[in-house]
Parts: sequence; C-alpha cells; structure tokens
Amino acid sequence: MKARNLMIASLATLITVCSVAAAQSTAHVTTGNALVDGILSQASKMVFKDANGMLTNRYGGGYTTTYLTWPNPTTNTGMYTAYSRCASFTTMLLKATYGWTPNKALGNSPFAHEYYSSIMDSRYGFVKRPDWDSVRMGDILASAYNDGSADTGHVMIVLDMDAMTEMDEDGNQIWRVQVLDSTKTPHTNDTRNTFAQLNQGVGRGEIAVWTQNGQIVTWSWSVGGTFYNSTARPLTVGYFKTP
Repeated sequence: MKARNLMIASLATLITVCSVAAAQSTAHVTTGNALVDGILSQASKMVFKDANGMLTNRYGGGYTTTYLTWPNPTTNTGMYTAYSRCASFTTMLLKATYGWTPNKALGNSPFAHEYYSSIMDSRYGFVKRPDWDSVRMGDILASAYNDGSADTGHVMIVLDMDAMTEMDEDGNQIWRVQVLDSTKTPHTNDTRNTFAQLNQGVGRGEIAVWTQNGQIVTWSWSVGGTFYNSTARPLTVGYFKTP
C-alpha cells in the first residue's frame, strides 16, 4: 500500500510540474535575446542606424511610437531595431512571442507600476512567485517607484542569477541577477556599453537583489550599488502564464 501511495504521490507531483511547465515558457527570452544580439551584430558591422536614419536601439516613446523589429527570415529583409521603455519593451516582447493582448484594465501598453501590481496580486495573466528559490529564467521582475520619480517603476526579465554571498544567521543573502530590459541607464556588465552610439534601449545587464529567508528585501540598479529603500522602490517577481 505504501508503494502504491508513493506512486500516486509521484504521479501527482509529475502532473503538477508538467502543468507549471506548460503554463510557463521561456520563448520570450529567446526572442528578446535574438533582438539584442542582432542589434549588436549589426553594430559590429558599423550599422547603427535604420533606413530612416534613426538609431537601431533607442530608449523612449509612447504607445503609438514604440516598436521592436526583427528581420524577415523568409525574404531576408529588414533589420533588428528597438525603440522602447522598460514596460513597453516587455509588452511588445510578449505580444511578438505569444500574441498576448493585455487585459482591458491594463490598457494597450501597461506601465511599470501596473506590471508590479499585476504580479503582486497574481492577476491579468501573471503569477507571483512564492519565494526567491522558485524564480526561474523568463520570470518578470517589477518595481513600483513610490518616491516621486518621473518613472512609475521598472520592469526586467530574469536571465540568470547566482548567490554573491553566503546566507548569514539572519537569513540575508545577496544575489547577482542578469536581466533583459530596456533602459536609459545601463546596469553592471551591460551590453549597452559595447557601443557608445547605442548605450540606451534594449540590452542585458546585471542588478543585485537582497533576500531574507527566501523573500525579496530590496534591490540595487547595479552590482555593488546602493540598495533602494524597500518602501520607496519595492520589487516583486512572477511569471507570465502563456495563452
């Protein structure tokens, strides 16, 4: 009987794991990395502007003016280009990868603080991670800025992470996290520092996250940088449930 119960329990665990895997995908990471690598590859050939004379990687824009483009593999035409902010980059990436349409409550292009609240409340297609140990590549880190900043927050996609310190007796630990995002200020070891002409927009860089007993305490924009006040710029993490 114990063996049969163990088999049932193992099967239930397998079903749960498969269900979670089916609900989570890292295809948007592949798509986003291809965009960053494509822009860098073009720049290595001294191609910094598109056919309209605009830089291939820019930060800024509103809902009607931002864009992400990839070459057409069938016709072998087009370029890798990006004009975005952190939240619009995430939205356009999810749209391009999964055909996602944001919930009406979020509008056509959610702001960073709306990503934060959606993850915190596990709604509108996002699910909050219960603890730091459950964070996986492709998860979305979102911070809401409550300190009077002109920006409503920041949104990033987790690529990789590793512990920088051992957990102390109080459960504190510092993590180096590689992220994919769009920003006007590069992080540590950032791809946006490769070419001076393209130092803003989409790219990969590293931030630091401070956890205590598996829960996020706060974060810093760069590795070794000053940590934000956790009330002024709280950080959360969750994943996008693919349609």
